[in-house]
Amino acid sequence: MDRVHTLRFVDRAELTRAYHELAASESIEDCLVETEALELRFLAPGDIAARVIERIYLSGGLVWSSEHPLSAEAPLGRD
Repeated sequence: MDRVHTLRFVDRAELTRAYHELAASESIEDCLVETEALELRFLAPGDIAARVIERIYLSGGLVWSSEHPLSAEAPLGRD
């Protein structure tokens, strides 16, 4: 199952490098770049994302990473 992955970088050069790494992966389904926040968000299965994130981490510049399940549930308080 796909998960939402968020990566934050030290600067735009590292953000750009990581974006190109993600774009080269056929398993990454969608990617959003937030240049002001220096963040990338993308959808991918957890095992595939883990390998890509490890390559990005080993290249340097990654300062924060998180992942969350992709859910189709209604927001809290709504039926």
